[in-house]
Amino acid sequence: NIGGRTYIGAGLGYERNAAFGSVVTPRLSVATYLHQPIQGGLGETKVTFNIGQGIKASSVFQEQSSLHVLVKQSGSNVTPKPIGPERSRSLDIGVEQGFGYGQARVRISYFHNRFEDLIEFVSKSVLPQVGVSVAAAQALSFGAYVNSSSFTAHDFETSAEAHLMT
Repeated sequence: NIGGRTYIGAGLGYERNAAFGSVVTPRLSVATYLHQPIQGGLGETKVTFNIGQGIKASSVFQEQSSLHVLVKQSGSNVTPKPIGPERSRSLDIGVEQGFGYGQARVRISYFHNRFEDLIEFVSKSVLPQVGVSVAAAQALSFGAYVNSSSFTAHDFETSAEAHLMT
């Protein structure tokens, strides 16, 4: 809390997993009030900023059905890399305005999220298209879970709320 107007929160997440080792996920949030409520019903104006990274570990089933594990069990001498966690990086910046002595509020924010190394099941015939060697794909009966895709999502988000009855 800086001067009762700006609030900062920061942290580090740490995950240790036998499947993918150790990962640190930093986060930072800042909210600052440009002005406090004034008489006449115009409420506070708040600007927010959030940035961080995250992970989502694979499930036990995904791990046991991963390309790395299944090829290893098949006796093949090909060794694809182990499945890793899904990763995300997020950023959002927003403005929130209060009205009517705290009875109503509107928000607008911009977000930009990047998701990487998403885990999905890939059939045996498609595995070579995602970078798996033909020899590793042929060593499987059906298919396997791999880290295969990534995407970005960004847009504006708005919301409004009002407390109509007291």
